[in-house]
Amino acid sequence: MRHVAMAMLLLIALAGTSPASAGTPRAEAITRLATEGKDVEAQAALVEVMQSRKVDAAEIQLFKDIVTATKVDSAIRAGLIGNRIVHAGGAVGESEYPGVVALQVFQPFKKTWFTYCAGTLIGAQRVLTAGHCIDYGDEYVRVAYGSVDIAGPRIATVSVAKQVRHPAYAVQRVVHASGAEFDAANHDYGLVYLKESLQIAPVALASNPDKASLDYGSLARVVGWGLTEKGKPSPVLLYADVPIVTDRACAQSYSALDESTTFCAGYALGGADSCNGDSGGPIFASVNGATVQIGVVSFGYGCGGANAYGVYAWIGAVLPWIAESTAGVRPKTQR
Repeated sequence: MRHVAMAMLLLIALAGTSPASAGTPRAEAITRLATEGKDVEAQAALVEVMQSRKVDAAEIQLFKDIVTATKVDSAIRAGLIGNRIVHAGGAVGESEYPGVVALQVFQPFKKTWFTYCAGTLIGAQRVLTAGHCIDYGDEYVRVAYGSVDIAGPRIATVSVAKQVRHPAYAVQRVVHASGAEFDAANHDYGLVYLKESLQIAPVALASNPDKASLDYGSLARVVGWGLTEKGKPSPVLLYADVPIVTDRACAQSYSALDESTTFCAGYALGGADSCNGDSGGPIFASVNGATVQIGVVSFGYGCGGANAYGVYAWIGAVLPWIAESTAGVRPKTQR
């Protein structure tokens, strides 16, 4: 209801004024309202009210552009965007993980695309990512694929048809062993539906719903693009090998985790880790000799620090939802 009230204030501010341009009352009103569109649900509610009141389409687009630009800029300044695999094991080979893709957001006023999350192709038109990566309107997001070099000549892109979060997705308060508190996502799963089919082999998902099937102590591999621990950008996909740790060990780092939908990986003394914009990307493990995705990069306290494991959304917990959401395009699984 607060969003509806704010939209009504916008309509009052727009009444009797000339079309929006820089410095006009209409443009100023739209800019003020845009600060209320902090998430995709709020933005959608505001746009719906604006459309019902026949606000000019160009002004609605301006509102949406301001929302997106503000969110991206704020995330960059806060360090929430800036993919990095810290203490990487090395660069990923061109043909190792063809189903790993990048999610990019358009910055309307800079006219550039920015990589903010990763994901995996699980069907010709389906990408699995983190729920918290579903944060921008469909028209502002695209998927980049086809090469480990995100800026290279072999990279191709495809537009997004729609994005959905798991129905149980929610933000919860997590407490680190240091006493620091922060927000993190529970049921941190999302699906991105593509406008076109991709002729790429999908990533195999672990198909055993029993979390006890995880091989605790064994190494898993997490991959992602972007900045390293030195703060320098990496244009190529990097990997880090991290051991899967037990729920009991992870509970020494974090409280209030939903152990049925998460697991942890990393080193007690710190070291290799996923971080920030690696969110949504995969963590792989070997199951019966095959490489399968067992989780989705979700969150962590800092990057690569001691007693601060990386937390991953466990794929086995939501296999029925993934199968249902792929609308007849059954994802590839491996036992």
